[in-house]
Amino acid sequence: MFVKHICKKITEPENFSRWKKRNKGAGWGGFFKTSEHGELRKCLVEEQLEMCCYCEVMISPEDSHIEHLRPKGIPLYRKDMFLYENLLASCNKKDSCGRLKGRWYEAEMVSPLDENCEKRLTEKALSGTERCTHIPTLLIIN
Repeated sequence: MFVKHICKKITEPENFSRWKKRNKGAGWGGFFKTSEHGELRKCLVEEQLEMCCYCEVMISPEDSHIEHLRPKGIPLYRKDMFLYENLLASCNKKDSCGRLKGRWYEAEMVSPLDENCEKRLTEKALSGTERCTHIPTLLIIN
């Protein structure tokens, strides 16, 4: 099964909140190599029970990256760059999952944050009314 529901914590990690307050206006490049970045990635991996947000392969903080569901590289979504609810942990497989998704995002996509994602994905795929496109390890409903 692809795209398992991820239940986000109610609040973001405290160290991430403190970093954002101290670094208002910073970009992702200013956050990327910090200890807070590593701690956030570890927290996301733990929150997801050590599974990639898309393909469910087992991951660790060392072999994953922080995925922006709504891509930070698209001007419309830059405001969500540091929004905890937009951050997930994805595997680092080449040409797969978050690496392959890149800057793609559609509001109608089956999101791992959608409580009904597994049911929605199964119903859409089995109904034959929707075309499913398999991007290696990432299933998207078009």
